[in-house]
Amino acid sequence: MKNKVCLITGGNSGIGKAAAIQLAQIGLKVIIGCRNEEKGNIALREIKDLSKNNNVEMLLIDMSSRTSIKNAVNMFKLKHNVLDVLIHNAADFDISRKSPIYSEDKVETVWATNHIGPVLLTELLINEIKQSEQGRIIIVASQGLMLHPFLKVNIHDPEFREGNYSVEKAYYQSKLAQVMYTYWLAEKLKDTKITVNCIRVTNVKIDIKRYPNLTKLI
Repeated sequence: MKNKVCLITGGNSGIGKAAAIQLAQIGLKVIIGCRNEEKGNIALREIKDLSKNNNVEMLLIDMSSRTSIKNAVNMFKLKHNVLDVLIHNAADFDISRKSPIYSEDKVETVWATNHIGPVLLTELLINEIKQSEQGRIIIVASQGLMLHPFLKVNIHDPEFREGNYSVEKAYYQSKLAQVMYTYWLAEKLKDTKITVNCIRVTNVKIDIKRYPNLTKLI
């Protein structure tokens, strides 16, 4: 495992950070994708310390920005020719948000971060993943989809530009899109050495400090 390279988006906190620590502990070279350099550096030190593995790097990347994703991929390719594991973990789910926010690409940020960004990142790194002896693409969805059995992706208006916006609806729609993308990508890569899986993560503890605008009722 010591020669394996793993990139985890959103690796500076929550599920991504926990995964980074565990993978580093078993000897993988772990790259945490973070959009905030200061928070990323703090997490980097913690991951190295807790895993007892100094072979951990940080890659600046904002999954809502096409430019940022392309720049991050170029930086990755300067150091690495192979990517063994790509974990799409980064997600936008600000529970205090009441109206949509748009990225620099003019795309609603939940849709951009949770679905469009991962698709682009996968496409740009697919050749490096194909160089792995046993490439893995893992997409983190949500067990909360079980509470929305009749949910469908609104392909005509996935950003809720014409309907009433709800960050919860936007989030779960993007997670459903990730599930469907997993099926599509697995079929596309079925004749390669790459396997594609989507996991539905159950309820996790939210760091309330990340949402200073929350009211007492939420």
